[in-house]
Amino acid sequence: TASPALQSLMGLELKTGHRQNPQNEHMAQLALYTLMLRMRRGSAVVGGTSNGHQHGAGVGAGVEADSDKRHKSLQNGAASGGMLLYLNHEAVLALHVSPVSSELKSLIGQRNVLAIDSRKAMQARGVVVSRDGDRQNNGDGSGGRPSSSRGKSTNIEILPAPPTQLPEMVPLSNCTRCYSNRECMMYAASDAANAPAFQQSHGSLMNHYTAHLMPEDMQYFLDWDRMIDLESRAGRHDIAKAWLKLSQERERGTGKTFSDLVFAASYQLGQDPQQTQMQSQVCPSDTNDDKLILQFDRAPGSTLSSTFLNSLKIEDRSHVVLSTDGTSILPLEVSQGGGSTKSFRHQMNVFRGIVQKVTEQSVTILASKNDLRQVQDLRTLWQECNGDALPLRFRLDKDDVATGTGTLRQNLIKLFTADIPTFKLQRKQHNGNGHATTTGNGNSDMDSRLQIRMPWLRRAIIKMEKPQFDPSRTRSMFD
Repeated sequence: TASPALQSLMGLELKTGHRQNPQNEHMAQLALYTLMLRMRRGSAVVGGTSNGHQHGAGVGAGVEADSDKRHKSLQNGAASGGMLLYLNHEAVLALHVSPVSSELKSLIGQRNVLAIDSRKAMQARGVVVSRDGDRQNNGDGSGGRPSSSRGKSTNIEILPAPPTQLPEMVPLSNCTRCYSNRECMMYAASDAANAPAFQQSHGSLMNHYTAHLMPEDMQYFLDWDRMIDLESRAGRHDIAKAWLKLSQERERGTGKTFSDLVFAASYQLGQDPQQTQMQSQVCPSDTNDDKLILQFDRAPGSTLSSTFLNSLKIEDRSHVVLSTDGTSILPLEVSQGGGSTKSFRHQMNVFRGIVQKVTEQSVTILASKNDLRQVQDLRTLWQECNGDALPLRFRLDKDDVATGTGTLRQNLIKLFTADIPTFKLQRKQHNGNGHATTTGNGNSDMDSRLQIRMPWLRRAIIKMEKPQFDPSRTRSMFD
């Protein structure tokens, strides 16, 4: 007999504006999405179990409830492949991509190379941290690492900011069309040791964006770029440490965590909860608006129920991260009839949102319909393992650096290059009279006010030139 149909999650990648021929980059992109989905949801197995969930139904089974149908694909896990869909004015082309073992190994290898480079870039540049009593490496392979650092003072030495380690430069023909060539040339020019080599291969592009800058400008750029790196590193370290501590312990210690929360309700943005019959099982498809308000209440019987949420350090408009309230990464497995098992694994960073209102015993968060689906899916899996007696509890951690450092870094780049127009290749055009005219890097697309203001700002901020005031008296509105 034919095996029953298996419902599973499958990645779908839409490509518009491309020719109707598959590209290796697109298939690799979809393969990575498939790996991420399988890591998050587990792998679907035909005729068996996945993540401890058994597939199939007995003879004469009744019609499943709508909520069960909605979560069946989640329970069965993710498929081994995905769908690549090309859409343009010519036709529609659908391809099923299922990566083989050798392709997965190659993709994971490239991912590891990128992860190593990213980790190197995250390390503090020009900062030496040492502790009193640390032993030097004695060459015996032990590294001289002390057994404990308790009671030792930490010494931090700040050295001149070194340049950022850059990957190998791609050919100039690719750089001229890159949307990040402005930022890349700034970093390349700040590397004094390798700048001559960059000049030989990318001189025209580098000179276009950085020829007007002086050595003190480059040093100012390096110093502030390092400070942005340190701030970003500290923010990532704090939010990662938050998940490794018990929520109740962190709530008492820092006040930047709400512990023992249960999902209470969801309603549309702008809807008055006092005038609406709120339901904790609202379906996300009930509204066309992607934005929703999710309400979480302090769990009944919580040991911290006497601590009011609005007395802690998560206020309205705070950026927060919602996670399930558990620090163990081991799955909770429950035996079911027929030899099958069901499991639940605590999840960090279910979604990120913005706090709308905090009261004594509840908090509301601005989220999306997809965020609500994730919360409902987790609650359903939890109930299948634990029943309805013990509700799933969540925790809310304040994200002090939710906006990231991208805006800070972009503003730093603009300080040095905002008055420089976008690089354009020099091209010769014939005007029809036998004469050739050259079109290239002009200033027609650049605001003339920036070309006057930005050099003045650099002199005032970096060289600390004193402002010059107009001695002439202007007409006052009170005259």
